[in-house]
Formats: sequence, C-alpha cells, structure tokens
Amino acid sequence: MHIADKTSDFALKLKRALEKTLNDKKAADVVSLDLTGKSDIADFIIIASGTSNTHVDALAGYITRTMRENGVDILSVEGAGKCDWVLIDSAYIVVHVFTPETRKNYNLEKMWQADFSSMPVHQIETVL
Repeated sequence: MHIADKTSDFALKLKRALEKTLNDKKAADVVSLDLTGKSDIADFIIIASGTSNTHVDALAGYITRTMRENGVDILSVEGAGKCDWVLIDSAYIVVHVFTPETRKNYNLEKMWQADFSSMPVHQIETVL
C-alpha cells in the first residue's frame, strides 16, 4: 500500500467519525466535499450548521475532541470567539460550522463544487 493510500484511508475514516459526531450532536445540513483534484489544502471539507452561536461553539468543541481522539493534530481553530462561523483545520479535513444565516451568506458549497478548470475568469468571479 502506498503512503497516499494510507492517507486517503485515514482521511476517510476521520471524515466518517466527524460526520457521526456532528449528526449525534444535532448539527444541521452536514455536507462533505471531496477535494481530490480541486485543492491540496485538505482531502475533505465538512460544512455544517448549528442552531445558534452557542450550538456552533459546542459543535466546534466536539469536532476538536473527535479529531484529538483520532490522533489528529489541529492546525488552527478560527472564529471560536464570535461563533457565527468556526473553522477547524487539520492536515486531512477542514470543518466549517456556521449559524444558518452566515452559512447562507458565504455559500461555500457552491464555491467548492464549481468546476473552474474550463471557466473564463469573469465567470469564476460571478460564482464566488
């Protein structure tokens, strides 16, 4: 087995653990996006919503705990003070937890699902 295969297997296992945590803790609209071939920042992005700033903060705490329990070093946590959007970054997965209003405003799913490879620059700007 190649190192890349091990990384992919580990990232997939971690993704499933994080999805389970979010679902168990009542996160809404959990979406996982495979970044293979789109970006080198991570293998997956997970996007979820909490019902309030307090719920977003609690979900972020559960995510960091699940990452640590799976032996993952957390590179950074952003937005934990305000809690309308918290980003948890690891080498494998980036998790975004939003309030519904903030999630709608940024619409990350649309940005990451777009195929920019054959799109003229002026069209890319309208997607973003």
